[in-house]
Amino acid sequence: MLDYPLVESVKYNPNDANEVAYVLTEESAPGNVMGSSLYKMNLFTKQRTLLASDVSFTFDWGRNGWLLFTSVGSDVWKIKANGDSLTRLTTTTGTGYPVWSPDGSRIVHKFIGTTYARTGVYVRTATGQQLQFIPDARILSSNSLALAPDNRTLALGSGLGYSYPSDSVAFGLYDLSTLTFRPLLRVPRYEPPIGILWTPDGQRIIWSDRSVKELEVATGRMRVVRAACAPDAYGRLGRWFLYPSLSPDGQRLAMVTCGRYLAADGKVHVYTKIQTTDRNGQHIRDVTF
Repeated sequence: MLDYPLVESVKYNPNDANEVAYVLTEESAPGNVMGSSLYKMNLFTKQRTLLASDVSFTFDWGRNGWLLFTSVGSDVWKIKANGDSLTRLTTTTGTGYPVWSPDGSRIVHKFIGTTYARTGVYVRTATGQQLQFIPDARILSSNSLALAPDNRTLALGSGLGYSYPSDSVAFGLYDLSTLTFRPLLRVPRYEPPIGILWTPDGQRIIWSDRSVKELEVATGRMRVVRAACAPDAYGRLGRWFLYPSLSPDGQRLAMVTCGRYLAADGKVHVYTKIQTTDRNGQHIRDVTF
């Protein structure tokens, strides 16, 4: 049983560590689930602002002051952080997981086409004009993406090098200039990296596969920042961490914490909440609405 409101994803304001945005699914009445909405909130005053309704669960917040999100109809939109200038950027269904380039000049998103040949990754200008299309025949991409500070290196999960139905995919880097892929490590096929982000220096990548992890690109060294807790033998309890986001100063992480508990009614409930931690996953704070 899901406990509402349900937090879907969270991002720090890249220009202000006192502010986050998040996607929330709510009930208008018990059992009557509303669509998901995009909010921003000040972490100290708790003042929150509704930015958009009927959105998908993934979004991104650029340093240029614009937020990207996908509508229920699977088009990419952008909106200013003050709620102004809602703009539609794509006009075909099947888009998802939009992210800004660090300099705000480009948008990258996954596209599920009507055929395999039309499925892949799009690179666009900030106004939605197509710059590049990378078909999955070349890259076999998973959904979550992140463009490095150099604006040309894309971090993603890929099926390259593994024949279907392999139980693994490669987490690695795709160079948009040379059109080459460099695998970094193998990850479980059914737990591809999500919520991928780069540190501002371009030296590390942070992501989640239920645990939050950090990878040093040059050396391949990886560390677990927040380790997931597996459910017990009855499928109860358990806790995992999703969609990490790095504060502008690089000192704290925000993430969606999802867990299970056995309630007094004898049912297993699933809850979600936003938590912040330091870069080592310590000094945990719950974000209350």
